[in-house]
Amino acid sequence: MLNLTKILMTTKKFVMTLVLLMAVLIPAHADPRIVSDLTRNIENNIAMQMQEAVDSLKSDLSLSIQFQIAEMLFQQQLSSILSDDEQIDVDNGTRVVDEREDK
Repeated sequence: MLNLTKILMTTKKFVMTLVLLMAVLIPAHADPRIVSDLTRNIENNIAMQMQEAVDSLKSDLSLSIQFQIAEMLFQQQLSSILSDDEQIDVDNGTRVVDEREDK
């Protein structure tokens, strides 16, 4: 009877070891299609994020350029309205009169 118990314990350890080895080895030999699909999905996600960042930067740059052009046109129109002796300090919105000596 003692031998039967030892045999059962040894068999149980062997089966547990075999199950553990199978659990480790099966993922190691995963289907290459799964790995390539996972890689493709990661690459697609990165590409989408990069495209969103580029689109956002394009939009920001476009708005910045539009603002600068509008500001430049405003200053040109303002300077054409004022006489040569007057200027406007755009930063604080005050008129500055050029007091030149008449020669």
